[in-house]
Amino acid sequence: MSNGNSQRIRYRSLPALVGGAVVILFGVVLLGDSIIRGSGRSASLSALGLLAGIGLVYLVSVRPAVIAKDDVLLIRNPLQDVEVPWSSIEELRIRYQLDVEAGDGQVAHAWAVPGSRSSRQRDLRRQLRVYDADLKMGLSTKEDPLPRRGTGYAERVLEE
Repeated sequence: MSNGNSQRIRYRSLPALVGGAVVILFGVVLLGDSIIRGSGRSASLSALGLLAGIGLVYLVSVRPAVIAKDDVLLIRNPLQDVEVPWSSIEELRIRYQLDVEAGDGQVAHAWAVPGSRSSRQRDLRRQLRVYDADLKMGLSTKEDPLPRRGTGYAERVLEE
């Protein structure tokens, strides 16, 4: 067991977290309305369905996280937690999400760090706008290298 002074860095997908929180809030409002206004079997069934839906949204959007501790990398997916010691990690790569390959050939997929092509393209456009603005202000020259590709959220997490 690690001591309480160990450093922890937590990574989560912000769009999934915000979207999940909005859906859960909407579900809680509907659940309250069903309890207040409803009666009989239909109110009970709708409340049960809303509770199941809220639980599912929590599992898929709020719970996933990647937690980097001093000695292990904890990957928290919807239904399982995987602890991988830093010493056994052979490769970290981004495909559709962060993939962690351990020394024994096991690959753990992290739901919390999605790798999207659109986020890389958005970041590349932002870098090009900054480069263009620097050229217009005389802060940069044409000899400066252009950014070759965008670095989305997953790539920044991988670099850290």
